[in-house]
Amino acid sequence: MIRRRLPPLPGALALVLLFLLLPAGPAAAHPLAHPAGPRVLNVRPAGGDVVARGAVTVAALVVSGQDIAAHTVRVDGVVVESTRGTGSHATVAAVVDLAAGDHIAEVVARDAGGRQATRAWRFTVSDLPVRRLRGTGRVETAVAVSADLFPRQGDAAAAVLARADDYADALAGVPLAQHAGGPLLLSAGDALSAPSAEELRRAVAPGGDVYLLGGPAALSAKVAGDVAALGFRVRRLSGRTRYATAAAIAAELPPAETAVVVSGASFADALAASSPAAANGWPVLLTLPDALPGETRAALDERGVGQVFVVGGTAAVSDAVLEELRARGGAVERLAGPGRYDTADRVARRFFAAAGVAALASGEHFPDALAGSRHAAAHGVPLLLAAPGRLLPPQRAYVEEHAPDRAVVYGGSAAVAERAVADVRRAALDRGGPELVRAEPAEGRVVSTLDQVVLGFDRELVPEHSIVFAEIGGHEVATSLSIGDFPDTLVVSVAELPSN
Repeated sequence: MIRRRLPPLPGALALVLLFLLLPAGPAAAHPLAHPAGPRVLNVRPAGGDVVARGAVTVAALVVSGQDIAAHTVRVDGVVVESTRGTGSHATVAAVVDLAAGDHIAEVVARDAGGRQATRAWRFTVSDLPVRRLRGTGRVETAVAVSADLFPRQGDAAAAVLARADDYADALAGVPLAQHAGGPLLLSAGDALSAPSAEELRRAVAPGGDVYLLGGPAALSAKVAGDVAALGFRVRRLSGRTRYATAAAIAAELPPAETAVVVSGASFADALAASSPAAANGWPVLLTLPDALPGETRAALDERGVGQVFVVGGTAAVSDAVLEELRARGGAVERLAGPGRYDTADRVARRFFAAAGVAALASGEHFPDALAGSRHAAAHGVPLLLAAPGRLLPPQRAYVEEHAPDRAVVYGGSAAVAERAVADVRRAALDRGGPELVRAEPAEGRVVSTLDQVVLGFDRELVPEHSIVFAEIGGHEVATSLSIGDFPDTLVVSVAELPSN
């Protein structure tokens, strides 16, 4: 059985259908035509889905032209206690405590006219431990990460404090936090945020150093005074620009022959680079896209850096900057892909041969990933970046190949969606499983009619063992499967489209 639910993947059916529907205007409450007899739709967990071990909600929407009069829910052949809504569109649901492994759910429903529908599907329960380190906001999430790293009172020798709403001075801070033996916490710029104040008081040994990243424009004199009032020694690291601040942070690290250079104009590449840099004691230095700042060059020369890893493509760090770095002498290696997620994957594969923990943060926002990079570095693993709502193929492949025995997620579901967490569980189970490699019509293509979608995989498949869901506006539509012209292709025939 293919455990991947295809719609979230590139080129999948739901994405193609969404493009078709855009000109159609708002959907009605129930965009599908009412069938004459009952049908069981929108099953949860979806066929092939992977969910966490424990209490699992098994549910489905039963629709008919008449009220739903009766139903039965079975899990692994056993009738379980369940509930049903009212009317002709009724949700049936049961909560079942399930062990790890494959399970079969079945819903049988009958409407007031005596007509019956049955649907059975298979899903998988995973016992991969997944923990979310999160709070009510970015400041609180950084505190949660700190508490996990330093669970006992006074465990941390120091702490690093960065502004919560601006990444510029914080990009270089993760290696410093690792070296100093403390967390990376966030604060408002005008006064020390209360959650961070409490965490400093709890986690940092009395009289320890608290490094403030950036000048008073980033973290004000009031922030410095608030930290000092807690009994800590304030050490401000700043320069007149973000590039000078990164150089000042680098000066606090022990000598190292290697450094990482990333763009100072964006945060994604720096987030990916921070974990290996911190784990190896390398500084993270910043550059302009088209020129190497003097402060960065001076920091490289003063530290005697002979090897430079440039993280990011030519739009982030131009070839002209690479030539400036090469002119210094020594080795210069670029790690880049066509986008931030591909670049993060290149970094993970270059520096981490094994990863017992899958560490996941949003690739679209910096605060949770910043604190998460410190946590990932402490565990000697890369920071995997999640796209909105899912895990992209490079990160999925990394999890599959490394088969972690646990996962940690930085931030709440608004930052890293539950679907992305399910993708981690699925990838851990799908090691060596089938991969979707092509689809026709391709993602983003606009077509005038849609009768079939052809999906190509990396191996021969059996339709009887395969599941494809097609969704339009969040509602499942009926499809059928067959083998295409080649044994590694499935043809998905669409049996209906929305009624409006």
